[in-house]
Amino acid sequence: MIARWNGNAPRRFGETAIRGWKKEKPLLVREPFGNARLATRAEKAAMQEKE
Repeated sequence: MIARWNGNAPRRFGETAIRGWKKEKPLLVREPFGNARLATRAEKAAMQEKE
């Protein structure tokens, strides 16, 4: 597959690289002191209910 990333020139990506791509951005939760972590299932469900 030929694709471009962050506006760089198009380049060829193999099947193993494509397999790791995500369809949607991961949900991050901010913690004290600027840390960020992936949201748990419960936190994702709570965010879905708010919307």
